[in-house]
Amino acid sequence: MHTNATSQARSLPVTVVGTERLRDSTAFALSVVLVLAASFRGFINLIPSAGVEVATLGSDLAVAAMAAILLIRLPHLGRVESWMLFMGLTFLVCLALLAAGPEPIDVALLAIRSLLFYPIAAIFGAFLVRKQRTALKIVDLVMYSGLAIMVFGCLQYVYRSSLPSWLLFPSDTYLFGYYGTDITRSTGLVGNSIVYGTYGLLILALWLARACWKPSLITLLACGLSLGGVLVSFSRVSIAAGVGLAIAAAIVYMTRGRGSGAAVRVVAGVAVLAVAVLVAASFGWLDAVAGSFIVDGLMNSSNLTAAESAAGHEAFADAAMSIFQSHPVFGVGLGTQSVFSENARSSRIITDGFYYSNLVEGGLFLGVPLVCFLGSAAFGAIRSVKPLRGEGWIAAGLVGYMATQLLLAGFYNTGFFGKVPQVAFWVTFGAMIALGRIASHEEASMAP
Repeated sequence: MHTNATSQARSLPVTVVGTERLRDSTAFALSVVLVLAASFRGFINLIPSAGVEVATLGSDLAVAAMAAILLIRLPHLGRVESWMLFMGLTFLVCLALLAAGPEPIDVALLAIRSLLFYPIAAIFGAFLVRKQRTALKIVDLVMYSGLAIMVFGCLQYVYRSSLPSWLLFPSDTYLFGYYGTDITRSTGLVGNSIVYGTYGLLILALWLARACWKPSLITLLACGLSLGGVLVSFSRVSIAAGVGLAIAAAIVYMTRGRGSGAAVRVVAGVAVLAVAVLVAASFGWLDAVAGSFIVDGLMNSSNLTAAESAAGHEAFADAAMSIFQSHPVFGVGLGTQSVFSENARSSRIITDGFYYSNLVEGGLFLGVPLVCFLGSAAFGAIRSVKPLRGEGWIAAGLVGYMATQLLLAGFYNTGFFGKVPQVAFWVTFGAMIALGRIASHEEASMAP
């Protein structure tokens, strides 16, 4: 009897370790399927499949499997964080709006899917990823997959006149151009150019953050390629945000640390910038930049298409606020601002700015918990920078990206809720939370 008890006690740790490894490997496998299916959806969907989008099916099945595992493990998941609670609250609000809304249930369910389906990957990663190495591999997968798409986006722009249409834009969107030019906006085959530009911002933010913490030639090259990918999206918001992120990263890098090292980097950075400006001015490069299409035609809206786009943004904002003032509490109905809605057949829908579209659909009843959900996720990333120590760059990159979306892009486009940016963001966010939990567990186990 004593021998059996001793044998069971010795075998228990092995069983626990084996179970932990299985959960960790399952979490990694599902994350790989989800990230690859989403990032390369445009290429995967080129495969003939009798009308079925293979990439969409694969990524959605991966998230569904994650949700099923979370439900099975529900009693054993552990501490729930504030962003998870606000996500649950937002889901309950959506269910209430679903029951009372004017749209068919399939359209309303698609609206819930676009808001809350892919964040399941973050909860899954936070609870099921148990090893630091696994979490870092997931983040690397997101970053290198995104970098490959950014490089492809640059190639789309360079060879735009010779590439076939099926390599320039996916089947669920169309090619954007500018009046009087041969410029076409790259898509990376991940969606329209807005979704592509938003995705590029996330990838750029992560590579810039890594460059600040762990500078290397390869990291700097990745930053340059990612910024190039954002530029060829020709999205004003993404370009402005990308340049802002690059400037912020340079400031962070120069001022990180203490003592003479930081001071030397600041002085050297200012000196290099001053010399670069003088050289550019002497060769007339500043005038060339000021007269370029991106600065003059796009940002200053001297191009007719860009000017019409800017006017359209203002019209969307005015229409959204007018509808909101008429339906401030519960909005006009979940899914009504979708292009697939019944409302779209007879009324103008709000597609610019996710703040506007969600306020119009669900009023303050939806808008408040949704902002609390996204805001609490942003604060979760901010709080994770210091505890992650050497890997704090992951949290810093996510903070930078969320700042561009919550403080700027949310008023101009809905790219944040595009499928590919959402998948990449929430998978990375979940890996970041997992890293924080792993670090806390290690500290607790080492405490006397």
